[in-house]
Amino acid sequence: FATQKGGIMAKRKNKQLSLIIDLVVIVLGVLVVCTLFMPVLKSTASTSIMGGASTSSPTTGADIVKGFFSGESSSDFTAGANAIIGLKNSDENGFVTVMLCLFYSITVIAGAGVAVFAVLDLVGMRFKLINTILGIILFLASIIALIFAFVVAGKYVSVDLGGVAKASTKVNIGGYIMIAGVLGALANLYKVKS
Repeated sequence: FATQKGGIMAKRKNKQLSLIIDLVVIVLGVLVVCTLFMPVLKSTASTSIMGGASTSSPTTGADIVKGFFSGESSSDFTAGANAIIGLKNSDENGFVTVMLCLFYSITVIAGAGVAVFAVLDLVGMRFKLINTILGIILFLASIIALIFAFVVAGKYVSVDLGGVAKASTKVNIGGYIMIAGVLGALANLYKVKS
């Protein structure tokens, strides 16, 4: 009787752990998708003329996706999307910008997929192979996208015009949230393995 009771308790703990992991994967997957609406890169320009005014221009995840699928700049696009398109079309920075756009898009799609399949897992539908593949894709794409975000931020603009004007670009909050993709992928892969 004691062995049977211990087995029931172990199953209950496994179900609770499984539920917690599914919820964590869902939250992290949704967080990765939310980077579409967050600044992934942020350009800041300041001038000593006109009282040292500074302007900042965010490039959201949606701008990155829009820049990836657009061939030419347009007045209808945001400054961030036009900056990505300009970098993508340049000879010097085209490759790294296309890689950022590609792996960022893959990260968002894989994040959404992982979240959806975690929801299906909650309702009892298990897709072990698909979850494994999505977890691996999300893990790799998140890391590669973050690396290329830093490379593109370095290529974007980093100019000091003799103390008159300064411009720089850095990876912003949306870029760092791509780490949620890595964590979500690891949680997903742990869930599939256990």
